[in-house]
Amino acid sequence: SIRFLDFRVSLFALTDIKIEKTNHSLLSVRMKKALSVSRGGALINSNGQKGEKETAGIEADWCDYSGEHFGIVEGIAILNSPRNIWNPSKCFTRDYGFFSPTNMNFLNEGLEKKKKESLTFEYRIVVHAGVLSQDNVQELYEDWIKNLK
Repeated sequence: SIRFLDFRVSLFALTDIKIEKTNHSLLSVRMKKALSVSRGGALINSNGQKGEKETAGIEADWCDYSGEHFGIVEGIAILNSPRNIWNPSKCFTRDYGFFSPTNMNFLNEGLEKKKKESLTFEYRIVVHAGVLSQDNVQELYEDWIKNLK
């Protein structure tokens, strides 16, 4: 079975601001340890790269994390909207179960916004029971972005 959660957040600057580098920011998922790569789970991105060593800091349209728990494969994919300022997004991934599509860990120069400016981010979260192949997730991604309004 598959469930979708569409996530959209807008940040409005009430004064001039500078967003600094931070590794745990905005939207992230922390998988149950039993589903983590370090316990035999799988982490793959839209480029076909796997695990933390291949996916951390790499631009990708989506990342999918899954593993087996009590004999059932469960997973979560985070799809990055092409309307986001960072697209494709650099992913912050960890084999212990954490992943995030936001680039705030890679803001070496920071991001400045003037008073009254805004910044909007959109993601689709796909929660799934059962195995989703890279092609399956890519198809879900393409269907989603084709229908963005």
